Amino acid sequence: MKRHLVILLVMCMLFTSCFSMLVIQAEGFEDLPAPQDRYLWSITANDNGLFAAVGDYGIVRLTENGKDWKDIQLPTDSLLNSVASKGSQFVAVGDFGAIYTSEKGYDWKEVMPPKYDYNLTSVVSNGDVFVAVGSDGTIYYSKDGYSWVKVGKIYTSYKDIIPNIKKIIWNGSVFYGLTDVGTSLISENGIDWKEQKISFPSETKYGLSLKNVTWGNDKFVAVGEKGTIEVSYDGVNYKPVFKDEKASFRNVIWSESEKGFYATGTRGLISFSKDGYAWDRITKENMSHYAIEDIGIYKDIIIGIGGGGLLARITYLDHSVEVFNAGADDGFQLYDVTYDGKTLVAVGTDGRVRRSTDGGLTWSYFNLTTIDDLVDIDCNDRAFVAVGPGGTLIRSTDGGKNWYEPVKGYGNDFEGVTYSNGKFIAVGSNGIILISGNSGADWDDSVVSPPVYLNKGEYNGRIYVVVGNGGKIFTSTDGKEWTEQKSGTTKNLTSVVWDGSKFIAVGLNGTILTSPDGINWSSSVSGFKANFTDITTTNNTPISGGYKIIATAASGKTYGSNDGKNWFPVASQVSTNLNGTVWCNGKYVSVGCFECITISKNGSIWTQVLGHY
Repeated sequence: MKRHLVILLVMCMLFTSCFSMLVIQAEGFEDLPAPQDRYLWSITANDNGLFAAVGDYGIVRLTENGKDWKDIQLPTDSLLNSVASKGSQFVAVGDFGAIYTSEKGYDWKEVMPPKYDYNLTSVVSNGDVFVAVGSDGTIYYSKDGYSWVKVGKIYTSYKDIIPNIKKIIWNGSVFYGLTDVGTSLISENGIDWKEQKISFPSETKYGLSLKNVTWGNDKFVAVGEKGTIEVSYDGVNYKPVFKDEKASFRNVIWSESEKGFYATGTRGLISFSKDGYAWDRITKENMSHYAIEDIGIYKDIIIGIGGGGLLARITYLDHSVEVFNAGADDGFQLYDVTYDGKTLVAVGTDGRVRRSTDGGLTWSYFNLTTIDDLVDIDCNDRAFVAVGPGGTLIRSTDGGKNWYEPVKGYGNDFEGVTYSNGKFIAVGSNGIILISGNSGADWDDSVVSPPVYLNKGEYNGRIYVVVGNGGKIFTSTDGKEWTEQKSGTTKNLTSVVWDGSKFIAVGLNGTILTSPDGINWSSSVSGFKANFTDITTTNNTPISGGYKIIATAASGKTYGSNDGKNWFPVASQVSTNLNGTVWCNGKYVSVGCFECITISKNGSIWTQVLGHY
């Protein structure tokens, strides 16, 4: 009865204007524990020694010892990306500009609802103010965690680029932020900001970008692409000092109590260093299928969290690791799926490959042990090509059974690969574009300017179109010389497709654009609170009672259209993120988190065939 009263109160506060902030109390949700395989992204401890971890679908998990946890489900299906503390107070930030505040960790107030056209990716406190940053150059600061002031958008030295700010830290004297275009931002007060161009003594062919950074022992220590660790004393000039060939780093954290650094990454990777230069791996290989995304530290208590609900505690000083939850067995993410006319192949985290030869009804699987995440895949009738972080580009000519690397030496993160009209197009960080005209056996590279993060490409037989962060769109008639086009948006564009008569691009915060020629773009106002992940078409196959175009998004959201301009929500039957979709022999097949796979003959009625969400 008590729980129902709390839910009634929440509903009342959501649908009336009587309250300025939504209050969520932990005790009202104690008998509804969150699923233990929720992906956790960030963890911190307050001055009372209480740890708060945040993650997918509004989950907050609390612990004092790393073993016993209390769950709080905030009333949102948006992702919570980061959490910070000041004294006993916590602030958590997430997608669509959501900000939640708690004085001691148990009662949470929604001070900014998830309804804005940007995502907040990181938050930090210097003991006086909180600073939150995110996509589209967004920066907020707050003295008390409740009243937030938005700073004007930050433009980089690259022409017309508004960066996405990936990470914010405090180094004892300034706030320091990393962007997705190879620059850093600094501020003494969180209000006035200055941009710095980051440089490296020995960059890869098309540059290098940093994934995460911390400050300790009078230096910046950052993790970069392809398992590298970089050190800088001024936040501008970085030097590579270490490389792990067996896994990729995701985060780096300073431990004041141990006067050393922890670096975390894929496959349960945890390494430790006293000086930031010499590193020792303290976890066994393949401790988990999942990445450790963050570490929280309070005195001698050290807790790691990550994918699939991964929870681990590291013993102070001797660095033995006790795993309380290695991650759900079926907690893999599937990022994309494709079909060559005979076999469906899906790819995901930890080199996961799933195959189906019966139209998606049953699936076999295996893991490529030398590959980390595979984030995209496409094919023609001769070969499959899959891509991933750290320059991963692999090829299979036997239906996805055996794979090899046709090209090496790229440090870029490859984010997308597409086959269309005789060409494979692979794109990624630092403006990298690779094109192959012989089924992925050989590749020609080029780079766009400004060198933004690119997410997907398409080719209609006449013109190439690639889309990326900051609303950037580039076109080329030969795949070598690229021209930037005006998109009319600064939102990240995540995918693009040619439907036979026009290009359709989708992105974050409900963004949908269309163009008949790849040059002139117009916006379709979707009105949807959705971060789109992919878009696909039936290639003009007639659909009865359904949709010829399907766009997928986070939290299981799926939308259908017959013209690319008018869109309608459809019930995907799942609540987890859907990352990729393909049209396969008369049906759509969508894949997502927790190895969820769902199929539909018309894009309107869906049936889940794998996964438990």
